Amino acid sequence: MLGLFQDNTLLGFGGLKQKENGRVELCNLHLHPHQHGKGLGKQIALALIDEARELDYQTVELHVTMTQESAIGLYKRLGFIETGRKVYDVDGQSFDTVFMELPL
Repeated sequence: MLGLFQDNTLLGFGGLKQKENGRVELCNLHLHPHQHGKGLGKQIALALIDEARELDYQTVELHVTMTQESAIGLYKRLGFIETGRKVYDVDGQSFDTVFMELPL
């Protein structure tokens, strides 16, 4: 887990979750809403990608809902490619989810 702080205030965080076959999931990347658009999500994602490389993973994967257009754009700019989509139905709500990965 990686946290980004300013003056002892948590601005955002993210983590890596070990998967099988040399893969790791970039997960739980969140920023405080007032911190969006400042490049902090990119900073956290790049730090986690670097950590995945240092840990000798071959692929970073992630999933994000289609409504998170800015996150999808960020991941594409970082070199992630879309590998699939799935709609999840939870308590009467549908979540259109895109899966992406980045070969390291």
